[in-house]
Amino acid sequence: MKLWESEAQTLSNAQNARERGNFKPGLHLQPDIWYDNRMPSLRIPDLMKYYVAGQTDLALEGATMAEVLNDLVTRYPAIKAHILDAHGKPRRYINLFVNHANIRDLNGLETVIQAGDKIVLLPSISGG
Repeated sequence: MKLWESEAQTLSNAQNARERGNFKPGLHLQPDIWYDNRMPSLRIPDLMKYYVAGQTDLALEGATMAEVLNDLVTRYPAIKAHILDAHGKPRRYINLFVNHANIRDLNGLETVIQAGDKIVLLPSISGG
């Protein structure tokens, strides 16, 4: 069996387990990446991946959005000036979504983050 065939089989087994209801938290294989559903994950846009060592998906720790962002800027200090203002709040043009909901519509930086939540950092684009 070739490596890609065994990866496809692993993915198929995980999908079948999820459908049967006996999906267990932990490390799982997705095409081209490993992800850990025991921690919240943050999706970084390609234009900002330079500041996070070329990564686009990060597993971070924190019980609130503020804690997750603190973990991000602690691990990757170069991104701080691009996403946070001088008061430690997200810049006006930075949008943060937790499971498709903008944190501005939730509890802002005090939004509770659960294990397995998907967070997306999305800068606004403007111009003419």
